[in-house]
Amino acid sequence: MLGLKLDKRINKRVTFSNIVYVDRKTLETIVIGSAGDLGPYEPGQVFLLRYSAPDEPGSYEVRVYFEDELVASALFEVNRTSNIGESVISRFFLA
Repeated sequence: MLGLKLDKRINKRVTFSNIVYVDRKTLETIVIGSAGDLGPYEPGQVFLLRYSAPDEPGSYEVRVYFEDELVASALFEVNRTSNIGESVISRFFLA
């Protein structure tokens, strides 16, 4: 899950236009979430976005867009698969 919080100083409800992963090596873009995950969200609202980490080890970036403008991003690395077949994120930090 990815937790996001909308700044409470924003004075209107917000609906994001897109949330994607970008493979930092190949620059392949993968859309994550569904239309319902894009909002609308209220000022100050904290929300969780269900997503699965990419299957392939590597460096990735998650990007959040509003009206086609990049408004948030974070970098993370997937370095292995767990014993139950799920990808393991080894590092996650804001870009």
